[in-house]
Amino acid sequence: MITYKPLSELPIRDASELWNQSFEGYIVNASMPLERFIARIGNDGLSLEESLACYVDGAAAGIVMNSFREYDGVKLARNSGTAIAPDFRGKGLGKSMMEKNSELYEKQGIHRAYLEAISTNTAAIRLYQSVGYVIIDRLLIMSNEQSLEELNVQNAASTYTLVRGQAAEVASAAFYLPGEV
Repeated sequence: MITYKPLSELPIRDASELWNQSFEGYIVNASMPLERFIARIGNDGLSLEESLACYVDGAAAGIVMNSFREYDGVKLARNSGTAIAPDFRGKGLGKSMMEKNSELYEKQGIHRAYLEAISTNTAAIRLYQSVGYVIIDRLLIMSNEQSLEELNVQNAASTYTLVRGQAAEVASAAFYLPGEV
């Protein structure tokens, strides 16, 4: 039997452990210590009241984390992480979780919902598309092992400037479209 609880009903340590358990063995390491989990809730404006803990026959099986905002009179939702614990993957639980989350969005009067998926996670993308999501863009993620100072010196002649800051500061960038992402 599949049941759901708002994450706000769990002790914060249990919610953090559910996140880590659900992302175990994922394409990238999404685990985080308790302190970082708590900081992410605040930094990303996540709603524990409107995020879900999923259980199968009483066993913790998955998580969905959501944030909400209004932009230009339109209510927006962002699914900031959906994952299923390894023992429960491949059993149709994702569909149930996404449908439950859609009900939650409907109750909230959400006009648009967003999420991100790693392009190689084709099973998740198919799942999201099956509940109405459409691909609107593709992101390129790059990594670097040099310090920002070294990289900036090496690329001094380039048209790019590296600036250290918080993710939320991107809203001040000329290319940022606040109602689209």
